[in-house]
Amino acid sequence: MIDNQPLTLGSLLRQYGSKFVITWGMLALEVALLALIPLFLGFTIDALLKEPSATALIDIFMLLTALIAVSVTRRAYDTRAYGTMRIHLSTALVKRSQHKPVSMLSAQVGMGRELVDFLEEQTPQLINSVIQVVVSMVILFGYGLSLGVAGVMAVSAMIAVYALFHLRFFRLNAGLNAIAEEQVTVLQSGDTTAISKLFTRRRESEVKISDTDSLMYGLIYLIMFSLILANLWSASLIPAVSVGAIFAIISYSWELVDASVELPATLQQWARLTEIQERINR
Repeated sequence: MIDNQPLTLGSLLRQYGSKFVITWGMLALEVALLALIPLFLGFTIDALLKEPSATALIDIFMLLTALIAVSVTRRAYDTRAYGTMRIHLSTALVKRSQHKPVSMLSAQVGMGRELVDFLEEQTPQLINSVIQVVVSMVILFGYGLSLGVAGVMAVSAMIAVYALFHLRFFRLNAGLNAIAEEQVTVLQSGDTTAISKLFTRRRESEVKISDTDSLMYGLIYLIMFSLILANLWSASLIPAVSVGAIFAIISYSWELVDASVELPATLQQWARLTEIQERINR
């Protein structure tokens, strides 16, 4: 039982392994179907330009129907599965933390729920991003070596940029979590000066996190938009390239940008959760 284990992402994964197999299996299928849409749209465009016919739409129609069915089923299952995890984790945290001040315990219960939030929200985004990056890379390499190499270079540069900011995100989130643990006690004191100082400190921490986030994403967008322009130029140089092929190349280049931008957000949340796991298990 989770009552007898450290309250971490790892313990949640071990305790509820079967639920994760089901939801992440459906997620992987959903993302794979989603990743195929630009390719099938490219095929459909070329087929319609060659011979306008409703039969050209059959494949893309079947793909979209399967995507909707899997997506709706997964979301209905997730609500029930992750809701159960939140109840068990919050109860276990309260049981083992009776000695802590109410202010600290209240804040940590909220932080603990973020572990489940990460598994429900950020982890699917991460799986989505990884699958989209892999599929986009494979298809871009299929259209041309230079297209794929440009994608690899862009993703590598993006990861390097995030690495420069990782420790700063950890320290800033530690400060924000410490403030959250103090909040109930300060509010109960009724001291307006202390309350004002607390909220001022919270605002300063949030501003620092936001400024760091903005700078990081500015650099990442610069890298990724350079990829779009480079691959657009490279696609125009491919001999006898079709309209559908150019559409697919640009679509998958954009998919690569979109998926890659999600990775730093997930890694940033991971930095926050690393600090939270240390805090709630003290």
